[in-house]
Order: sequence, then structure tokens, then C-alpha cells
Amino acid sequence: MKRVKAIVKNLCELLKIEKPLIKVVDELATPTTLAGASSDGEEIAIKGSFIKKASEIELWLILSHEMRHIWQVRTKKELLNNYRQSNKACITEYNKQQAELDAWGFCFAILQVVFNVKPDLPLETETLKEIEKIKEKLIEEYFE
Repeated sequence: MKRVKAIVKNLCELLKIEKPLIKVVDELATPTTLAGASSDGEEIAIKGSFIKKASEIELWLILSHEMRHIWQVRTKKELLNNYRQSNKACITEYNKQQAELDAWGFCFAILQVVFNVKPDLPLETETLKEIEKIKEKLIEEYFE
């Protein structure tokens, strides 16, 4: 949990938001969901089993994505208009939502700047191109 708290603290400083409550849970919306942000932007839930086995990069990947959702709820709610949860949409449509593209773009930016790595996600080429565009804008905004 110490690693999770440290990463969340760093992300909060970067995003200029207050730290959310962090809850360790056994299960989330779907069996493959590793973490989630609450709809009110007040907490993040993360699977304890994931924390135990995750590498530093994996923790940053998941937490930067979820912290961006917290930022969206608190500062840019329009990204969440007509948002559908992962258990309410097919994976392709889910990841094409503006909030998800933005969260993945932020995550990709963090991993490129902090670790010099690019995530290899099983997403459609069109979706990955959109994420790359957002990533570049966010790198300019936060790191240049």
C-alpha cells in the first residue's frame, strides 16, 4: 500500500488535485478490472491481489489512468457526458469514449516521461492513434 500511496501523491501533485481515499478491495465491476474511480471523484478502489503482484510500471499505468478519471470528475465533467461503465459496453466502444481516451492518453504520457516505455494495449489501431494524439498534448501541457 505504501507504493500506491506514493504514486497517488505524485499524481495528485501533477494534476493539482486533492488526494482521494484509496480503498483496497477483493473484487470490482468485472473480473479483469484492476482498479476504479468512484463517480463522485472521492475515492479509488484497487484490488489487493493486483497490488501484491504488480510491478512499479503496472502500478503507475493503472493508477495514472484512474487518477485521470478523478481529475475528470473534479475539473472536466463534460468528458464524462454519456459515459458507460465497462460492464455496460463492448470493450471497443468503451475505450473510444472521450473520458477513456483522455485517461489512456494521460497514462501513456506518464509512462513515456517517467519510464520511457509505451504500453502495449490490445486496442484498435484507430483508438491507439487517438490516444497518441492526446498523449502528445498532455506531455506538452504537463512536462514541457
